[in-house]
Amino acid sequence: MTIQTKSTISENSLSLIQELNNLIVTSAEGIRQAGDIVYRLIKGGVKKETIVGYSGYLNKNDIETLFLVGKGQVNPSLFLVSGPAAHHLKKAPMRIQEGVLSNGATIYDAEENKAVNLPVAKLTNKQCKQLFTRNYTMRSVAEQRKYVNSYQEPVQAPAYTIDDDVITFNRKCSFTKSQIKQLIKNWN
Repeated sequence: MTIQTKSTISENSLSLIQELNNLIVTSAEGIRQAGDIVYRLIKGGVKKETIVGYSGYLNKNDIETLFLVGKGQVNPSLFLVSGPAAHHLKKAPMRIQEGVLSNGATIYDAEENKAVNLPVAKLTNKQCKQLFTRNYTMRSVAEQRKYVNSYQEPVQAPAYTIDDDVITFNRKCSFTKSQIKQLIKNWN
């Protein structure tokens, strides 16, 4: 990672980075303004690594998120969300981000066979995979049920069945000598 030295960054850019630091700690509106600054800095030729270096506490992922906030693709409140849902929501359309941030997400609970509403911060990685499609749209409860059921282990038929005078092997299997003796013993 290459970090530009202080002599290669303009005073205007340095001033903007200091303003960026101050805005982050204020509110969602401050984050929106910080996103605008990051967007202007990057469009002006300042590298993300340079902003990270001068910022002091923002990492590259933070800068990338703020850039998307400034570009209008990520809701500013999402910057404050941690956990697996943040990753998925950043790639989702803005209307989905806003809906999930304000109302939570409706998740199908297979154990209880019902839908539950969870706040964004409570979503697990497994639930996010269940909720979001590969193109980051949200699945309905019915689609989630189908998704969950498609990943359940199928019940495997026994290796063999015994009916009167016939042993039927249902799948390829192998037995030890003692297992064959036990099988014949049970058959009689």
